[in-house]
Amino acid sequence: MNITLETRSPAQVETQALVGYVFDEDPVSGRVAELGPASDVLRRLAKNDELTGKSLEITYIHAPQGLAAERLLIIGAGKKGKFDNAQLRKLASVALRHLKARGVKRLVFLAREDGATADAAQAVTEGLVLGDFEGDKYKTGDKKNSGAFESAAL
Repeated sequence: MNITLETRSPAQVETQALVGYVFDEDPVSGRVAELGPASDVLRRLAKNDELTGKSLEITYIHAPQGLAAERLLIIGAGKKGKFDNAQLRKLASVALRHLKARGVKRLVFLAREDGATADAAQAVTEGLVLGDFEGDKYKTGDKKNSGAFESAAL
């Protein structure tokens, strides 16, 4: 898997999936709130309690308006006060496993502005690598392996 750093606006990045995370105190805030029309959809989902920010809750949107990405995946991060790099690593891993099971091979992980540090980048990278691991690589017989993930950007 090729992992890179992306500096363009998240709305402009062409990828199969854009991944972001939200907290339960205010689900549509931070960089997720800056996604244009896609954030309006997320606000409606939050208003109807379909997007709560609970830990590991997944919201998956195909063809999000205003984004160059084909899909938008939002993962709940739980309480902001309890959030750390270990939780961030877990979110990245869960996101990759979820997308890999659906045939996605390229993603961009959207770090929040207060989490755009070297330690956070390392945690996301570790999570992506761990999420891409297949324990049955050398096993014989039927495999439901969707193949290696091609690329990820932070």
